[in-house]
Amino acid sequence: MTQRFITVCLVQIVTLSISTPALAHERWVLTPDQMRILNAQPKPEIYTSFTLMGSLVLGFFGSILMFLIYIHYFRYPDKWLLMLSGRMQRLVEWIQPLLRLTLGWTLIASAIGLVPRLGNSAMSYPTFLAPDLELATLGPEWHWLIWAELVLGFWFMFGLWTRIASFVLLFAIHLALLLFGEPFMAYYPTFLGITIYLLIRGGGRGTMETRALPLLQPIMEWLDSIPMRYSQYMLRVLAGVNFIYLGLWFKILQPNLSVGILDIYQVPILSEAPEFFTLFMACVEIVAGIAIMAGILIRPASLFLFFAFFFFATFLPEGYDSHLAFYGVLMAFLLGGPGRLEATGLYERKVGKRVRNKRIQAAIK
Repeated sequence: MTQRFITVCLVQIVTLSISTPALAHERWVLTPDQMRILNAQPKPEIYTSFTLMGSLVLGFFGSILMFLIYIHYFRYPDKWLLMLSGRMQRLVEWIQPLLRLTLGWTLIASAIGLVPRLGNSAMSYPTFLAPDLELATLGPEWHWLIWAELVLGFWFMFGLWTRIASFVLLFAIHLALLLFGEPFMAYYPTFLGITIYLLIRGGGRGTMETRALPLLQPIMEWLDSIPMRYSQYMLRVLAGVNFIYLGLWFKILQPNLSVGILDIYQVPILSEAPEFFTLFMACVEIVAGIAIMAGILIRPASLFLFFAFFFFATFLPEGYDSHLAFYGVLMAFLLGGPGRLEATGLYERKVGKRVRNKRIQAAIK
């Protein structure tokens, strides 16, 4: 019950936040004038009227989602489902270093403007956490954030007292939410998930957490006692919410932006029917987000999103490192599985039974 209650609350929070014009993500590859022109045009017919293609797309993805929920929660799970949804016990120790390094580089690249949005030259427009959140729009009194980002980025890269750095990042992401408002909502859930994960789990192997700060030893020991599945659960729920938000806000409520991107850049295959593929991509993003948030086939969903990120980075002026923080999260899902708060349903009971059997066999040996 706890798991379902938290999931429902997070979905409601994101739904209520959709109330202002979009100013994020699509600004990476569209100029402000292009966005205004596209948003002023009528929405495609597939979004405003009953069409056969639109109905087929919605029916197809609705059926997939219902099937996934059924096999995951309402029947005895097969071996293949357990294999695709479990965790790689020997590799989970690499999750924290991957999150640290991808997060650290994201902060450093933002501070020096290495990944600018369309129309900006590299290393000329410092940003705050994302390419479209330009510090120049805040005024010169906020330029100290450039140095703060650099320090925090290297702090994570070196893994020195990662939990303290995560606490500082927790303040930074809420400052970004205060300064930029809705545009930062396109990134907020994922950054919050990464922050919570590193705050609980620390920096991982080879990092320094408590040796130089003995007064914090009791807090560190308490955080160490929290099972990994809790932080993994929070990370995947928040990341799933993020993908659902992006699919709803940009591709359902403002489809002209995605249609325009496919047309302008002549993305292979997709530009042949941009209205249809925009709806298709929206459904993929939303269903993948729900699957990740619910912990259903989290590895295949993560692999598919990896492919989508690299595909669009290849044909759009984004750069392969534009979504580096998201790559770190997807790698965490590939290595660590879904995580959970408590054992619920047939799926979790079977997983727990297998773990207990392995422990008994190991004890006998």
